[in-house]
Amino acid sequence: MNDARAGAIKDGERVRIELEPGEYELELNIDWCGSNRLSFTIADGEKLLFQSGCRLGGLDYFHPFTMLYYVFFKKNRYLYVKQEPIRPAGAIDIYVGGQPYEP
Repeated sequence: MNDARAGAIKDGERVRIELEPGEYELELNIDWCGSNRLSFTIADGEKLLFQSGCRLGGLDYFHPFTMLYYVFFKKNRYLYVKQEPIRPAGAIDIYVGGQPYEP
C-alpha cells in the first residue's frame, strides 16, 4: 500500500485493512512476481472491496513456459487486483456457464 507493506494474505483468505481517508495505490507481491498497481481514493467512513488472484488458470498453470513467460516478461501481471462493488448483506452472485447472470 503506497510502497509499504500493509499485511499478508494467503490463498483463500480475506484481509481487512483500516485506512485514513486519502489516495492510495495497492499492489500485491508473491515471491518473484506481483500484480498491477491499482490507484484508489477512500473517503471518511467509506468501505471498499478488492479482489485478487492469479491470472493463470487451468492447464496454463502447469505449462512450464507459461510460468517462465510471466517471471521474465510479465512480472507485474502474474497476479491481478481489482476493485469490486460492495453488495448488500445477503446478496449472492449467480453464474451461468461461467458468466454472471443478468436477469
